[in-house]
Amino acid sequence: MPNRKVHAAVGVMSSVGVAAVTLNGQELSPWQAGLELIADGVAGHITSALPDRIDRPMSPSHRAAAHSMTAGVAVGVYALSHVPSFQTICRTKAREFERMRMTSQDLVQTAILFLAEAGLYVASGIAVGAPVGYASHLALDMTTPSGLPLA
Repeated sequence: MPNRKVHAAVGVMSSVGVAAVTLNGQELSPWQAGLELIADGVAGHITSALPDRIDRPMSPSHRAAAHSMTAGVAVGVYALSHVPSFQTICRTKAREFERMRMTSQDLVQTAILFLAEAGLYVASGIAVGAPVGYASHLALDMTTPSGLPLA
């Protein structure tokens, strides 16, 4: 039975792995890509514990709605249908803030634009890492004797 440390490690590794694939072909600087990858890993770490936070493990065979195939499919469908467009929006707006920051003469405005730009890259990373971390938990639990219920 995978424990919290195993879920966390797999959540981080799988989230960062998927994020690396989504970064392929993107025109991001190293700090922008790094920020997305860090956010991916943190989100994957946090959400890899989410099924056990929702369905408290009172016994080795604990399985309720958050540990179901239905939940896994719902997370997957949502991620595939919304994350790519959300990332495009975040990255486009971040590039707009970057252009504004590069031409700004005001130090405070430059700092605010930098923070907004960085926040959008973090949001883009979280959007990938969160569902992958959750799905990694379900994938690990699927391999246990209890498996996953349908609903």
